[in-house]
Amino acid sequence: MISRFTKQLKGTLILGALLVGSSAFAQLGLTWSEMGPNDIAGRCRSIIVDKTDPSGNKLFAAGVSGGVFKSADAGATWAPVNDQSPSLIVSCMAQDFSSGKVYFGTGETFGHGGDGAGSSGFIGTGLYSITSPSTITQVKDSSVFGNINEVAVSSAGYIYVAGEKGLFISTDGGTTFPEEAISATGTLAAMDVKVASNGDIYYSAGAKTSSTSAVYYCPFGSTTFIAITPTVIANRGRIEIAPSPVDPNYVYLSIATQKTIGTTTINTASGGLSAVLVSNDKGTTWNGITIGTTQFDPFTNPILMKGVGDYADTIVGNPYKKDACYLGGDVFYSWTQLASNPLGQGTWSQIGTNFQIPFAIFIHSNVHAVTFNGGNGSMYIATDGGIFKSVSSNSGFLAYNKGLNISQFNSVAFSSFPRVTQTTNTLAPFAGVAGGSIGNSLNYMSGGFFNGPETSNSFGTSDAFQSDFSSINPKALFYAGASGTIFRSSDINISAPSTFYDNSYKGAIGGTAATGLPGNSTFANENTPMRLWEGNTSAIFYNGIISRDLNNTNATQTTFTFVNARPQASTKYDSILVRTSSTKSIYNPLAITQTFTNNNTTSATFTINNTRTSSFAKYDSVTVKMTSFKKSTVTPIVTTFTNMNTTAKSFTLANVRPMASCKYDSIIIKATSSKSEPLLLRSKP
Repeated sequence: MISRFTKQLKGTLILGALLVGSSAFAQLGLTWSEMGPNDIAGRCRSIIVDKTDPSGNKLFAAGVSGGVFKSADAGATWAPVNDQSPSLIVSCMAQDFSSGKVYFGTGETFGHGGDGAGSSGFIGTGLYSITSPSTITQVKDSSVFGNINEVAVSSAGYIYVAGEKGLFISTDGGTTFPEEAISATGTLAAMDVKVASNGDIYYSAGAKTSSTSAVYYCPFGSTTFIAITPTVIANRGRIEIAPSPVDPNYVYLSIATQKTIGTTTINTASGGLSAVLVSNDKGTTWNGITIGTTQFDPFTNPILMKGVGDYADTIVGNPYKKDACYLGGDVFYSWTQLASNPLGQGTWSQIGTNFQIPFAIFIHSNVHAVTFNGGNGSMYIATDGGIFKSVSSNSGFLAYNKGLNISQFNSVAFSSFPRVTQTTNTLAPFAGVAGGSIGNSLNYMSGGFFNGPETSNSFGTSDAFQSDFSSINPKALFYAGASGTIFRSSDINISAPSTFYDNSYKGAIGGTAATGLPGNSTFANENTPMRLWEGNTSAIFYNGIISRDLNNTNATQTTFTFVNARPQASTKYDSILVRTSSTKSIYNPLAITQTFTNNNTTSATFTINNTRTSSFAKYDSVTVKMTSFKKSTVTPIVTTFTNMNTTAKSFTLANVRPMASCKYDSIIIKATSSKSEPLLLRSKP
């Protein structure tokens, strides 16, 4: 979604896949069109059902790369609310039922990088509201809240914002946001805030990197919060809260372990599951549902040996039963209290699987939000791979991502120069575009002239980073996956990439089954840089062949003009090779070479002197070959003229360069004649 970022970047250059500021766009003279993918979504942080629509068909979804989207058909298709919004890094949403106004917070605190290797989150610009189908208004900028982690609205219209700078409450529709009293006495961030069905307020304070995060409660009608922290849990990092929608006395907590660097064993991994708790007295007392163990830890990826609770931690109450809840992390679970057993004693059931086979029960890993649609009885799950909707009483799931274009790319690569019309700069990559993304591995789009965003092939559900096409074999593609994995395909159109490294690479840093192989966080950081090197192939645009044939040219013409067929209006050439040949001559074949070095970059035509051995020799063809890159072997561009006239002293050939900014190393002109038999001249008797 490159074009959607032009407003907020204001001239800066960032990677993600390729985002260039609007001023840079103007300088380059480029017109951008969204390419896709149109069927695969990225990290979705929030989804809500429009409370003003009893049918449940109207939904809002938000991602941290793309902004807020809306659906009018229960999620079957999506469209952006306003893709020119000042900020498209949306982390949370809430709706005021009385007015129907939707509020959304920007900036992502819970982005996830490798241990010590940075974060996938970006800085927000404040709190916004959607006041009409496409009108977005800033309520307050980020100087008040910092990045916003959660927003909630009470039945009275009070707005609660949990941000990096604390908990802020507006009782006047967003005009002012004084900080909550306990929050104001410290420096802790507010991580979550929830409004119970009776108006009670809960919020958690601390940080994913803390081990002493806290929970606070304020009863309906009061302005005073009290601490209800379950101090019996010693390791308290990120804390998420879920009041039961059925009974406001019931409230659930999901607690992740402190995010630290270097611990990777299941359950001791930073960001693993610390505990899930339940209270039936609004947090006065807490009962344990489960403690994270090596046997049960939905927050730890067992393959990567990495906790994700600092990144993906969500808990919601069952909308029909007070003593049941849902928990999302690396995988998705439900919990139900056992009848007649003490509070907290129940059973866990995994819902779906984050392995793509079997597809009918697939739910992408890293669950960020869950909501229920009373209009159609469905459950919607927001993940790193977009939205999944329950079918058949939660026994199956379908991806509902058509048009939800919120993929977050780490790289972009193309296999050859983009084709365009001869007079515009509109890009239309024709030989394939690929990019490594967060949560959807490598995405490949075959390209071609298109009328809108394309569907793509996605090769996995993990993270992918750098990607490169081979310049020797443009069908071959390489990319780097998470934690040192490297993949390649000899033909990305027909075969999926696979790993290809040998034992010397695996053991380069002591990688063994015991200490960690590629793909394991003990082998390498999440993002391990990789680039493809194939010798001195430094050109950006290459392998372009443009041909033009002009037949039966008249006998008196002195110049020949052909269309400047460059793949992009701004293309420039490194070199142009011009060959001319004559098949009718009374002498031996011509072999004439002229070389021009360091030609200008703006000329539209080139004049070739008519060096003939006979003034009445005719040319059968003139061949023009041009190359647009510097390498040891070049692929020429050919233009051929047949039946040239016999009197012209010079030939003007249009500048057929693939890129207007190319400079010439040399121009070589060769004129040859392939037929040497004499011409017969006869007169009447």
